[in-house]
Amino acid sequence: MKYIIVETPDGFDTPIIFPDWISHNEMKVKIPGKVVSAGFITKDDSGNLVCSGHSVTLGISSREEDSNIISTMMSYRF
Repeated sequence: MKYIIVETPDGFDTPIIFPDWISHNEMKVKIPGKVVSAGFITKDDSGNLVCSGHSVTLGISSREEDSNIISTMMSYRF
C-alpha cells in the first residue's frame, strides 16, 4: 500500500492510504492541502505497520512519525 499525509487547514496531519497501482502524484491532485510526507506501508514481523521509502513522483519522503500517525488512525473504531 501507498500513503500520503496531508496537512489540513487546521494544522492536523491526515493520512490517505491507497493501492500501489495509483501514483502518489495522482492521489495528491485529488486531495486539497499540503502533502507533508509520502511513502509505502508494510508490516514488520510483529504485525506492526511500518511506513518507509519516498515518492519519486512528488519528491517527498516518509517521516519517522508516519507509522504512529497511521497506526493511531487505524485503531479508531467507527
